[in-house]
Amino acid sequence: MGFYPKTYKTDVNFEGDVKIDGSSLEAELKAVDGITAAAADINKLSGVTAGTATASKAAILGTKKELNEFHTAKLYLGTAAGTEVTATADEINILDGVTATTAELNIMDGVTATAAELNKLAGTSANVTQANLDALTGAGETALHSHAVPATVVQNKRQRVAIGDINTGATILPAIEGKAYRIIDIALVAYGGNLAATAEATGVAVSGTQSAAGAALFTVPVASLTQSTLIHSSCAGSSAFILADGASFVANDANTAVTVQAVGGSDLITATGIDVIISYVIE
Repeated sequence: MGFYPKTYKTDVNFEGDVKIDGSSLEAELKAVDGITAAAADINKLSGVTAGTATASKAAILGTKKELNEFHTAKLYLGTAAGTEVTATADEINILDGVTATTAELNIMDGVTATAAELNKLAGTSANVTQANLDALTGAGETALHSHAVPATVVQNKRQRVAIGDINTGATILPAIEGKAYRIIDIALVAYGGNLAATAEATGVAVSGTQSAAGAALFTVPVASLTQSTLIHSSCAGSSAFILADGASFVANDANTAVTVQAVGGSDLITATGIDVIISYVIE
């Protein structure tokens, strides 16, 4: 015959403190008085290391208020509601490894050049060399001229222009806002054959703008542009022409380009094209 103990409920009153393994039971009970957290909530503290984030666990800051990892959809900095940080991780990571000072970064304040324009200066140093300058043409020249090249520097450019572009007109030096070109010297060389015309064209001219009017700074007749023959501005009067009284070598109007084009018509043929070699300053 088995023995089955019964369960009784009753109140037990102790006078004085009760200790279990030397610890005050009263103090332990008072410590948990009012706690409403479930066991699962309390277990979120189990195994937590201060300063180290653990998934599905409570976060406890380290001795220096640090936490090794933190994931959030939004980040606000500052007092009260703070200011939302809207930069993406990729945008912030652009600064990784940057050693520039505030003063160095402020050098870029107000710069309006595009990334493509700035990239034309790739490989240059504080002392821009002639090789750097020779590598820049077209819009690259404009960007460089408008920022760095003083008017007293004589620059030289060689541009090979196909005969079709001579017939329609081509830009040799693009207009620069607030700046004017002054020509020092010009030379033309026909390549790929002797220059000829089917009917109307009489020659090739390098032109600018003076006093708001077009000016043929240097004109070479068709007959003078035989293949590989250098026709220089010093040849003026015999095989080429410049403006009277040295006007070809005064400053052109500001904000205007220097171009090359056929004279008298647009039917130049035979030669593959014309090399335009021009020396100039920017004022």
